[in-house]
Amino acid sequence: MGALWILKAYDQLPEIITDYPAVLWARDDPAWLKSQSRKQMMQYWHLPDYWRKHGFPLQCRPISESAFECN
Repeated sequence: MGALWILKAYDQLPEIITDYPAVLWARDDPAWLKSQSRKQMMQYWHLPDYWRKHGFPLQCRPISESAFECN
């Protein structure tokens, strides 16, 4: 995973990164912030479900009943 991250090959990352979930919050690359891989990992960790019950963080927001976006 490290090489793919360094090469910014976000579309080739495994669907789930279980060894370092903090990578979801890396904010230094706009491509990562908008990548589908990032969103899939957030869904794997059930973050949108939690946010809908307890409130979204400042950088994320719901855009429909089932969709969300994060910057």
